[in-house]
Amino acid sequence: DYSVPADSGIQQERREIEAFVAKLLEIKHRGTALEIGLGQFGSTHFLWRLLFDRVITIESNHDRVRTFGRNMREHYNKWMLDDGHSSFLIGMSYQPATIAKAYKLRDEPFDLLFIDGDHSYNSVLTDWLIYQGTVRTGGIVAFHDSAVSVQGIYNAPEFLENLREGRIDGN
Repeated sequence: DYSVPADSGIQQERREIEAFVAKLLEIKHRGTALEIGLGQFGSTHFLWRLLFDRVITIESNHDRVRTFGRNMREHYNKWMLDDGHSSFLIGMSYQPATIAKAYKLRDEPFDLLFIDGDHSYNSVLTDWLIYQGTVRTGGIVAFHDSAVSVQGIYNAPEFLENLREGRIDGN
């Protein structure tokens, strides 16, 4: 039924996220991460804050950002989202105003681009086309739900296959 229980925490398989974190720790420069989609609980934003100097998250749902801020305050016993480590852009990742703000916030190329917004094929393709050029050489681009395929809902695997085969950008 696509519902998420309140205590589900991070929405990755444990082995998958451990392997991914190990790969991220290999990056010598971990300046800024750009995340598309905060998710239900913001657990990846929280994780990226531990690994990167700064995290910029694009999220269309303002209430999710407010809830994340309250949860961070509860965890740390103080407001954390004004410490310069987190920035939030409220809007759709493909909207011109959001794109302009993301590019303006970027003082250097991103070290991580984590695409976890709308999981439809067209949305993943759009996020890739708009933001892949913002990642520094040697940086990482990752896609959430890259092994889950549900026709019309989760299509990252189809996109990744087309990208791997050169059908997206010819490479």
